[in-house]
Amino acid sequence: MNTASFKGPFSFLKGQIDSILEVPEGKMEGGIYIWTIQCKNMELIHYVGQTSRTFAQRMKEHLYGYLSGKYPINDPKEIFNEKKEIWKGWPKAKVEDFIVKHDKLWGAIIETIRSIRIYVWQSDVDEKIRKRIEAAICLRLEQEAGMAGKLLDNKKQTKRNNNEALLKIEVVLPKEVAGMPMTIDY
Repeated sequence: MNTASFKGPFSFLKGQIDSILEVPEGKMEGGIYIWTIQCKNMELIHYVGQTSRTFAQRMKEHLYGYLSGKYPINDPKEIFNEKKEIWKGWPKAKVEDFIVKHDKLWGAIIETIRSIRIYVWQSDVDEKIRKRIEAAICLRLEQEAGMAGKLLDNKKQTKRNNNEALLKIEVVLPKEVAGMPMTIDY
């Protein structure tokens, strides 16, 4: 069984923990990443992704997505109760509307960015395998009861074809993350 040893947590911004954006180019290239948000005494997964580029490059793209209004924004004060979307993101909303509402949205955008903790697993497996692992994590989280499955913001669909062998991977995280399976079949 292979092992996915995640490193982190990192953040988007400098502060109490290391910023993923300050990892030198050429370091930590490609793999799977998860975003978590602290809720009371546990971390909950908010997003799962994969990349072939460096994690810093991919996180910069995500950061630009938030700052430009491309991504939907939930009310950070309500995210653990009932996810309340305050901005739909593109293409559901218009750029012009983002400019008009910018002052009202800016605090929520910055609070969202500050709240995200990033864990990364550097791996040189091919894209199809990365996407299968990403989808397997998302599918397991969707099956979780309570908050662990409720917060996930993306649904990935790259599944194993019937002619592909079922593979298992052991997940190792430096901190406990609610709902994250310790083994994944993909």
